[in-house]
Amino acid sequence: MLQTQTATQPKYVKSFSNGQITVPKEFRDSLGLGTDFWLRMFIHEGGIVSQPVKDGFDTSAYVESINSIDSSGFTKKDFSNWKSIRKEFDSRVKRYDW
Repeated sequence: MLQTQTATQPKYVKSFSNGQITVPKEFRDSLGLGTDFWLRMFIHEGGIVSQPVKDGFDTSAYVESINSIDSSGFTKKDFSNWKSIRKEFDSRVKRYDW
């Protein structure tokens, strides 16, 4: 008998080389998440727990932490990468009115 997978059943997810993962579509649909959302993540009992963050999330602490990164000790390559990341971050701050 073939069993269909539901959003309540575990799924295995492979990370990309830089640690990024994709939340399975079934999970996003089950939780009513679109394609752009925040997750609260933490370590608990040797595992990673992630919880969707619903409306009313205050992004100011996140923005402040990114803005306070001291890039003075970066190598030339690190700084180049950081400039690219900052450009994307700044566009998101503007787009989402953080």
